[in-house]
Amino acid sequence: MACVAADDAFVEYFELGSAAVKRGELSEAYGHFRAALIADPSSEPVKQLLAKLEAAGVAAAKEEGIDEIERELLDDGDDDDFSAGAAMPPTGGAAQADRIKTLAALGRGSSASKSPTDSSEPSVPPPAEPPSPNLDDGAKVVVVGGSTPVGQRVVKMLAASGLTAVVDDGSGLDGAQGVVIVSEAAGGAGGVPPSAMAALMARLPDEDPRGGGVRRVVYLSAHGVERTAQMPFALSNVFGQLDKLRAAEQEVALRAMDRIPAFSLVRVGKIAADGEGVQSLCELAPGDALQGEVPASAVGSVLAQTLTRAEVVNASFSVGPSTAAGVGAGVGAAALWSDEFLKLEGPEIYRRPLSGVSAEEAALWLREWGRGFLKAGQRLTTPIQVEQVTDGVLLRFKPPGAAYEDDDEGEGEAKWPRPRGVAGEDGALRIVAEASPAARVRVVRAEMGAGVSPKEMSEEAVIARLQRDLPQLEGARR
Repeated sequence: MACVAADDAFVEYFELGSAAVKRGELSEAYGHFRAALIADPSSEPVKQLLAKLEAAGVAAAKEEGIDEIERELLDDGDDDDFSAGAAMPPTGGAAQADRIKTLAALGRGSSASKSPTDSSEPSVPPPAEPPSPNLDDGAKVVVVGGSTPVGQRVVKMLAASGLTAVVDDGSGLDGAQGVVIVSEAAGGAGGVPPSAMAALMARLPDEDPRGGGVRRVVYLSAHGVERTAQMPFALSNVFGQLDKLRAAEQEVALRAMDRIPAFSLVRVGKIAADGEGVQSLCELAPGDALQGEVPASAVGSVLAQTLTRAEVVNASFSVGPSTAAGVGAGVGAAALWSDEFLKLEGPEIYRRPLSGVSAEEAALWLREWGRGFLKAGQRLTTPIQVEQVTDGVLLRFKPPGAAYEDDDEGEGEAKWPRPRGVAGEDGALRIVAEASPAARVRVVRAEMGAGVSPKEMSEEAVIARLQRDLPQLEGARR
């Protein structure tokens, strides 16, 4: 079995662990970080992350089982080509895939690690209803880094929205339901440096089941934390500045997922000055995908709205210059903002305005177009089930090795029975045509339950085919 370079495996498992932290799957993150430590046993950041996770009690009960799997992965037996310094590859045959799944199951405490008849452990009652991330009317919000230009803007906008905004003076965060943290990297002098984040997060009071305590934490970070190998961000990371900022983001996510109902990571580039009272718009995108200069008023508005919107709960997203393209004339600022935050539901991975074709026509076309992925020669690398929906089509991903059925005779959906409303185990893509606020097509991830990873290669293939075929539809209509 071929080995993967240790550096490549380390990066892959570190990123998987970071993504699991952001989703709140701390036990799964523990498994990924342990795999990363196999690839690079000298990594101090990973050791520190594991120590934090162990302190939170997410892995102690599974330690012995994980060690057993690690020893097997590092064994120089006949079946594996590993040595003590080799990395655990992301793929590599059915046997290796099973071991990785077992490691993940042990990290999550999955029933996969027990026999079906194992009744030695007492039954665990279902978890209590999670506390609400919603802030009360007039709730206190502390802005850490409030002396920065963007921090001052946030304070004014929060006050205008009816919340009680307070600039943190180091005296304490008691009574706060929301906390906005402006990083030094984003806000400049007066912002919070990465080295101060651990102490700051330790100051946050826990959410109280009776309704008190911090309910939301919003951290203003910078573009490039997930693109350190790309220009121009590689230049900004010469001395590890972005790596430190990413570690600060993880401090927020770890603390929030352990004790606080919701967090949001907001990434910006250069913040430009603007006139008093200007409510500039900007563009939003999931993850770390944008770059460019944004007015302080736009950033302030995003941060203020992030405290109250449901789309940004436990999410990371970036802010860039607004294009306001494909929205339609006469649309108000509130509707424009709602349309931008809509991108974070799912999240959305593609949108395109329609030309000369109505949303109704495009929806009918999408339903038939989606069936094409079931035909020989047009299939994706991941098996799928095709389901028609009101405004388009749903491509539901199936586990590796599942049979692909040709849908030439319209029988594909019946061959994969699934109760309505039950989320898939491997995620899906919802491809829909919408008439409002303008005729367009959107592609949104769906059924992304805990632990589900995006099928990025298949997603790229779907979008590439959509970009190829939609102009043909529009040309035919014209």
